[in-house]
Amino acid sequence: MTLAAQSEPTDLSFALAPLQQVAASLRRARAGWLPTRDERAHLFAMIPRLGPAVFPQLLRSLGSDCDDEAHWAGQLLRQASVPEVAVRLRKLLTTSLHPDSVKARALAILADLGLSPPQDVVLVDPEGFIARSVSELLGTIESADDLLRTINDLLTAVPTEELLPVLREVVCHGGEMGAALLEAVLLDQRTPDAIAAELCGLCRPTREVTPRPVHRATAVPMLAATRQARTVPPVHRHPSRRALLDALPIYRQVKPRVVRP
Repeated sequence: MTLAAQSEPTDLSFALAPLQQVAASLRRARAGWLPTRDERAHLFAMIPRLGPAVFPQLLRSLGSDCDDEAHWAGQLLRQASVPEVAVRLRKLLTTSLHPDSVKARALAILADLGLSPPQDVVLVDPEGFIARSVSELLGTIESADDLLRTINDLLTAVPTEELLPVLREVVCHGGEMGAALLEAVLLDQRTPDAIAAELCGLCRPTREVTPRPVHRATAVPMLAATRQARTVPPVHRHPSRRALLDALPIYRQVKPRVVRP
């Protein structure tokens, strides 16, 4: 056996070692063991150097039925080559091979990377998708400060022409919290006058809303049942607000039109 033949397995093992480390971390996440701070930093630094070879296992884990594994795969994808992530996730979003839950994860990653989603997203259940998206968006509101942050996301992330349709869906699927969010948007001076006038029609008739007061924290409606606020919000534990807001216009494009007689 030549020296070259003897060294080949070692070289191959050395080349595969980083991919094996990634795979091992995904298996541990599936078992409930998340990486330590040092392990996370090591893997984050390694991911950009692995190139396209790392994507198949990351995308498989993104579609896992285990939330911890899928969450960790999403964190690793956020560290990979942004152009390659964009291509892979946009392809995932425009095929019928993946459930809507996986596409929601993909939308969250694109949004966190500042990338626009494709215009032809394929959804199995558009109505259920938007209802879950609204529920998850409103589920991040646990205090008046959270409400203010969500208003800011709405008024900065959603194009003006999309704001009214988005808030219609929030009110339709959001119950009391959706109504409180709508009222808070009406109270914000950044809301354009024309949209504020339209939004008044979505309020309950029993509510009297003045859409143009001075914007201040005390003007935001307090939540009826405020849960105890977390001292340190979990990073990327839930889909990002921006991803959910981006999903609403997408939903409008794929929602079946109801033909009225």
